[in-house]
Amino acid sequence: MSIKRSSLNSDKGDNEFNDKIKKEIDCFRVLINNVRPSSTVSFWRENIKKIPLLYDMALRLLSIQATSADAERYFSAVTRLSNKSQKSFN
Repeated sequence: MSIKRSSLNSDKGDNEFNDKIKKEIDCFRVLINNVRPSSTVSFWRENIKKIPLLYDMALRLLSIQATSADAERYFSAVTRLSNKSQKSFN
């Protein structure tokens, strides 16, 4: 299920989208209260068809990198290389 961007520009489209989100939130609450999921991934895989709009939001939010460890490793490596280059010029 997808909602076209153009339909969101009107009040009718906003109301339709809001109604769908409210229904999915209610469904989500029921699902969470009735069954304790074994993992976040399994929960969303099992319920993608029941709550597709929330699934899309969850996919976007849960895919955000939680730490900056990769960036920090990169900068550390660049610093080490830079220091080695400076030493070789001395």
